[in-house]
Amino acid sequence: MQNYFSDENKLIEMLDKYDKISELMNYQEVLLDKKLFLNLQKQKLAMDNIVCKYKDFLKMKLTLSEMKDLMSTLSKDDLILFEVEQIKLNEQMTMLAREINKLLVMYNASMESLMVEIVLLKGQQSARVYSDLEARIKTLCKLNDFECVLAEDKLKISGLNAKAVLSKVMGVYTVYDGKNAGGCQVFVYDNQFSDTSFREEDVEIVASRSSGAGGQHINTTDSSIKATHIPTGIVAVSQDERSQIQNRGKALDRLKLKVEDFYIQQAKKEIDKQRKEQLNTLKSGKNIYVFDYTKGVVSLGDKSLEISKFVDGENI
Repeated sequence: MQNYFSDENKLIEMLDKYDKISELMNYQEVLLDKKLFLNLQKQKLAMDNIVCKYKDFLKMKLTLSEMKDLMSTLSKDDLILFEVEQIKLNEQMTMLAREINKLLVMYNASMESLMVEIVLLKGQQSARVYSDLEARIKTLCKLNDFECVLAEDKLKISGLNAKAVLSKVMGVYTVYDGKNAGGCQVFVYDNQFSDTSFREEDVEIVASRSSGAGGQHINTTDSSIKATHIPTGIVAVSQDERSQIQNRGKALDRLKLKVEDFYIQQAKKEIDKQRKEQLNTLKSGKNIYVFDYTKGVVSLGDKSLEISKFVDGENI
C-alpha cells in the first residue's frame, strides 16, 4: 500500500481535535465565554485548510477502495476503463497528499516550542511561590491547548502562539513578608532545537573501497561507508566490516550519536545565551511580581490581582 504522508497519525489526531473543537464551539457556555470561544476559533482556523483537504483525500481513498471491490464483477472491456479511472484517481490523491504534506510542515513551524525554568530563591516561602507559579503555567497551557511536559528540571511547552502567551511569565516573584521570605525567578527560553530527531532521509550515504592499515584484507569491494547528515554537515565513517550493510549500520549509529550530541550542546549554548539576556532584564527592575499572602494578592507595579485568579490564568 502506498504511503502518501510523512506523518498520517498527526493528521488523524488533527482531524479528531478539529471535530471536537467544532462541537465545543456550539455549546452555550462556550459561546458565552468570549475568551474561550476566540481561543478555540484560532485553533480551528489554523487547522482548517489541512483538515478540509485531508477529508477530501479520505473521500478519494474510500472511492478507490470501492472501485477495487467492484473490479471482480466487471467485464474485460469495462475493467480496462475502470483501471484507467483508478490510475487518474490515484494521481489526484498523490498530488493532494503532497499539498497536505507541505501545509503540515507550515503548521508544525507555527507550533512554537518553549522551555520554562522556575528557579527557587533562598527563603521560607519559595516553595509556596514555586507551587503557585507552576500551577499558573500549567493552567495557561490548558486554557490555550498547549502541550506541557516536564523535561529534566524544566517545563517543555509547545503550541500555536505559545511564545506570545508565556513570554509574559518571565520575571522575579518575591514575597511581601519581611526578610528571607524568598521567591522565584522564571526564565522562558525559545526552544529552537525542539525538533532534534535523527532521520535517515536526512543522511547521504556514499560507498567507497576501504583504505588504511589492513584495508586490502578487509574487502575487495566498495564496502566502506561515509554517512553525512545534510542539515548539520556532520560525518561518520565505517570500514570495520567486510559487509557494506554492516558498515552502513555502524556508520549510521555513529552519526546518530554525533548529531544528537551536537543538538544537545547547541541547545545548552542557546539557553545560556537567553538566560544571560533575561537576567540583565530582571536586574533592570522589570517584571517584578510581589506576592502578599496575608492579603491574598499579587502585585506588578501599581496593579494587583487576587492570587487565586492569577493562578487560574488571569493577567494583572
